[in-house]
Amino acid sequence: MAFTAGHETLALAAIPGLERLRYGRLAAALGVSRSALKPADEAGLARLGMECGGVSPVCGDPSVTVVFDAAVLRMGRVLFGSGRPDSTVEADAAELIRIVPGAIVTDITST
Repeated sequence: MAFTAGHETLALAAIPGLERLRYGRLAAALGVSRSALKPADEAGLARLGMECGGVSPVCGDPSVTVVFDAAVLRMGRVLFGSGRPDSTVEADAAELIRIVPGAIVTDITST
């Protein structure tokens, strides 16, 4: 999931597929108010080289903050977006989190 968090700041959130994102918790993890958090538009995704329906937690832009729900760390192998809506990537969750620079791991879902 991709969001803007204030002035042109982009953030990505990775949660288990059946969980519900708690926007207040995501905003707190990013250090912004809940009202500053908005879904990223197509232009924001394009800036990251991504498309709607295929957002990836792996991003080459160092200004993007990636927040993983704590449950992801315990999931073993996971499937996630490739940046395109027509393909996915499979990886070990702990390894995925390890390779994302500056990743934040915290509880951002309803569980």
